[in-house]
Amino acid sequence: MKKIYPLLFVFLGLFVSAQETPVKTDSIYTMVEENAEFPGGIIEFRKAITNGFDASKIRGSGRFSCEATFVIDREGKISDIQYTGNASLGKEIVRTLSTIKTRWRPAKINGEPVKSMFRFPITMNFQ
Repeated sequence: MKKIYPLLFVFLGLFVSAQETPVKTDSIYTMVEENAEFPGGIIEFRKAITNGFDASKIRGSGRFSCEATFVIDREGKISDIQYTGNASLGKEIVRTLSTIKTRWRPAKINGEPVKSMFRFPITMNFQ
């Protein structure tokens, strides 16, 4: 009988699963189970940027780069847009991203929508 108890605990342990860690709704995640996705994918997102972008606002000529980062909230809205790199390109990207009203499919952890960070590098040539 004494040998049965340890075996019983081992077998019961196989059927008992640990509870999932609760998702913090106010946190911004960089690692998620399902990434946020723009309707139609990244190609459609690039088209939305291209359609709203005003090249006449860029000062100078040549090859400019910047990186935009923003939060996609639990409802799929873009917020907290920031950039690093070329200032005139960055400011226009921020303006353009602010005008995109299409909602993303938010990132998910444990099947729950969460806020996530999105990084979008941009390089453009201007003449």
